[in-house]
Amino acid sequence: MNRYLILICLAAFLISCKRFYVRHLVSKEKWENEKLYVEHCRNQWSYLDLKDTLKIEVIDFKNQWGHSVVHFPSFFIGITSNKDTVGIIDYDFNSMVEIGEELKFAPGISRYEPEKRLNGHRPCFSVSHKRELNKINCSITNVFYGVLISKTNHNN
Repeated sequence: MNRYLILICLAAFLISCKRFYVRHLVSKEKWENEKLYVEHCRNQWSYLDLKDTLKIEVIDFKNQWGHSVVHFPSFFIGITSNKDTVGIIDYDFNSMVEIGEELKFAPGISRYEPEKRLNGHRPCFSVSHKRELNKINCSITNVFYGVLISKTNHNN
């Protein structure tokens, strides 16, 4: 009787492991496909200095980070009042924002210095194993350099 109980428990464990693997682990081929997909989308982006204030509703956010001479600025992805999806780079913002917050940006300019190639002026390259999350990158056409001046949380 104990043997059958152990076999049933072992079978249940193995089935749950397979389900976990299928849902959470990604083959190298799929990972490479997603990486190429996002890279292609990012290569289509136009980087522009923001000329006027702009309000967005945040749909994704990556805070700035860096180590030593390598630095990546904060990157906001949001929807404008015209329903355009845009990216905004803010070099100085170092805090958190929530999805759904409304942010207002003032014009900013690129700080790109070709002689300091390691000091990033573009957002960190990030890829998810889920295509629906990577599609956000492909909905962006323009990335603006801006400075966050106000935020309003509509989720409260």
